[in-house]
Amino acid sequence: DALDPELSSLLSRVYGTTAQRTIDLINRYAELYDLPAFEKEWNVDPQFFAHCTEAVNFVVVALYNSKREFFLVYSSSHLSANEPVGWRLLGGPIQDYKGESIEEAVNRIVKSEVGLEVAELEPIATVRQRFRGSTATIEHCGLAFIARAIGDLNVSRNPTALGWADRWKEFKFAATPPDQMAFLNREVFMVAIDRLT
Repeated sequence: DALDPELSSLLSRVYGTTAQRTIDLINRYAELYDLPAFEKEWNVDPQFFAHCTEAVNFVVVALYNSKREFFLVYSSSHLSANEPVGWRLLGGPIQDYKGESIEEAVNRIVKSEVGLEVAELEPIATVRQRFRGSTATIEHCGLAFIARAIGDLNVSRNPTALGWADRWKEFKFAATPPDQMAFLNREVFMVAIDRLT
């Protein structure tokens, strides 16, 4: 549910926009949990840059199954003509404009992407990604989590029935990260392995 307009207006005057409040909350998580921070910048083509302007705060979820393997999907999108996005953990935008909390974003994304609930949700890192277009740069702020799936993520299940085949051409479970991963997902994966161990 969206915040009451009057409350939203008051919060914006005192604490900034909903997006700014989410960034402040991500920074508080970093302090409270003493989280490692990862940052990187990419040059991207205009089409990808336009996509980057839709939302600026996000979550990354290292979701693992009963075998302690992490769920990965392959994104066929391209940052630029010669640079595919590649393998990534689950993740997506925090819907600040709807008043969505960080944890609600994690639950929504995992539910919509793989149809499961999460347990033992733990923040493990902060992530800042800057995307440089031809004339501007935009920064995305994120919080990475490790979470156990409630239920079983199992590739032997029929992915078509789950809708996975429509969403991703490739997905897999891995105990170690692929050499090439999207954005800062490899760094998050390594922290997740350490926490799981």
